[in-house]
Amino acid sequence: MSEEFYTPGYQGRFAYGSGAPGEIQGIHDRAELARFKELYTGEVHYADHLFGTLMETLDRLGLVDRSLMIVTADHGEGLMQHGTLFHQKVYEEVVRVPLLIRHPAAPAGSRSAVRVCNLDLFPTLAGMMGLEVPPGLHGWDFRAPEPIGRPLLLTAMTNVDWRSMGLLW
Repeated sequence: MSEEFYTPGYQGRFAYGSGAPGEIQGIHDRAELARFKELYTGEVHYADHLFGTLMETLDRLGLVDRSLMIVTADHGEGLMQHGTLFHQKVYEEVVRVPLLIRHPAAPAGSRSAVRVCNLDLFPTLAGMMGLEVPPGLHGWDFRAPEPIGRPLLLTAMTNVDWRSMGLLW
């Protein structure tokens, strides 16, 4: 655990070593919110550390230049931006997720502003590996120009306390 992310002397509900806080129904004060964000930052840091270990191992084995790597998520996380935690409601911070792709032949630092969804990953990755995409799949290889007239319907649904909420884009 990297202590640099955590407030020394914190004694609240999310104190280190206090065990799981149980079901989190909300944040009660600013100190709890700050601690919760510290814990989340620590999780991100730890995941980054593990990814670094993977990269070092692939490099040591001489596999980095032969590996295609993808980092993404199925949802984002709310940290009280709209009064909720986790991914209970359909806001930008919940539906916008990271997508990092490292391909040995791609220039480092390449970026794209193209809107894609997880359905587009399989056709894109298949294309990157020189494989033919089976017919009938949804999604497109987002390295190619976007097909004219491509229907784009992104949906997100959640059900909290028996209330359904949705987003159509």
